Amino acid sequence: MSERRSRLAARFRAAVEHEQETKERDAQAAERATQAAAEARTALMGELAALARDIGFLTVRSTRDGLTLRYGERYVHFAPRGEGDVAVEFEGTGDDQHTLYRQPELGHRWVYQRKKRFKEDRIPLFDQGIEELLVIALGLPRPSEPDPDGSGAPPSRSL
Repeated sequence: MSERRSRLAARFRAAVEHEQETKERDAQAAERATQAAAEARTALMGELAALARDIGFLTVRSTRDGLTLRYGERYVHFAPRGEGDVAVEFEGTGDDQHTLYRQPELGHRWVYQRKKRFKEDRIPLFDQGIEELLVIALGLPRPSEPDPDGSGAPPSRSL
């Protein structure tokens, strides 16, 4: 009987050790993911501030509450939310929710998400999303498309 008991105890001990190791690995992975998300958000805020400075007509204010860009009387505020997301606030949003988050399926690229009642739009941030956001939030004029022939002139548009 003691042999069966010791085998059973050994199996339970191994199962508990395995469970504890798995929990510890998961906790370490979650901690690394949280840290990576915070670092990515900090880098994003730096990139947004640098972009605003490169544009040249925007005022940039960075605080521990986030980053605010101003153009004339209009503003857009980027505030940390949760473990790695960014809430986007500006005048005239009404019930709309604007968020920046990293999309794992896109290799953790940043995505601009706009929720309007029952509709949700998602745009990769550094493809078209930041342009859309600066136009609607700050009222900046939409930049013309780059000229495909490289002459620097905006493309002619015919109707």
